Amino acid sequence: MINKILNHKSFKNNPPVIIDLGASGETYNKWKDIYPQSVFVALDGDKREKIKKKHKFKKYIQINKIIFKKKTNKLFYFTKSPYCSSLLKPIYKKTKEWFFHNSFKIIKTTKIKTVTVKEIIYKNKIEGIDIMKIDLQGIDLDILKSLPKKLKENIKYIDIEPSMYGFYRGEKNNVSEILKYMQKDYSIEDIAFGKHIKGDIRKIENYSNLKKKLIYFCNKKSISYMNICFIKKFKNHKNVRDTLMYLCILLINRRYSEVYDILDMTNNKDPIFNEIKSFCDNKLNFSLITYILFIPLIIFKKLLKKI
Repeated sequence: MINKILNHKSFKNNPPVIIDLGASGETYNKWKDIYPQSVFVALDGDKREKIKKKHKFKKYIQINKIIFKKKTNKLFYFTKSPYCSSLLKPIYKKTKEWFFHNSFKIIKTTKIKTVTVKEIIYKNKIEGIDIMKIDLQGIDLDILKSLPKKLKENIKYIDIEPSMYGFYRGEKNNVSEILKYMQKDYSIEDIAFGKHIKGDIRKIENYSNLKKKLIYFCNKKSISYMNICFIKKFKNHKNVRDTLMYLCILLINRRYSEVYDILDMTNNKDPIFNEIKSFCDNKLNFSLITYILFIPLIIFKKLLKKI
């Protein structure tokens, strides 16, 4: 169904646009059904960790520059791990409480020229952004706030990594600030947590090799970071292309009830909307088989609770 939607005439000259700010590592699989028809912009300023392009795209743009809220010259802190490099200086007192402390060790500081998202978008003649991922080590919210209103209001899905412990000096990227900023126009779609071992790695290094291995093996990990995904609150778009893009995102996230809501609001007579409704109906009907198979298990669980 996704493929059929994206082959609609409204996407012919305006394909989906996905931008990944802080893209080192592999492109994630969540949007793999959209990738073949999408323009994908991958940006990361630390060239040590290559951006691994394991999917095919309609158009792929890779940019190795440092992103900031404005064009300027700023110090960039290259850390032992490329994933921790930032325009903000890591705070030793905060990172030393975790086993990943050495990842934040500064190995080089360089003054560089920064670029803005607006500059990248317009230089590459991109109409707008549909899906955005931001992982810029402490400046995610600053970048989001810096986007021009026209550009920002068309972003339908945002994946952002807020700060939980303030590992960088001067960061204003905490969870409460992001939720406060996003709540007007977006709803939370998902929250995921990353976990690491908490403890002073310098002390652990004095233990025997066996004891260190046992700590890594059996020590319970603590939540160290989180990703929050937001979906734009739907407004009755007169633009067919944007409505279809929004429906694509909901279908990929299996938000069928919300798809029905939007279809009820849409007065457009284009047959693609009826096809989307039929697709959702078939999905629900097919799930009936799974539901029937699970009924004995549901009954068994209820009986156990009564014992």
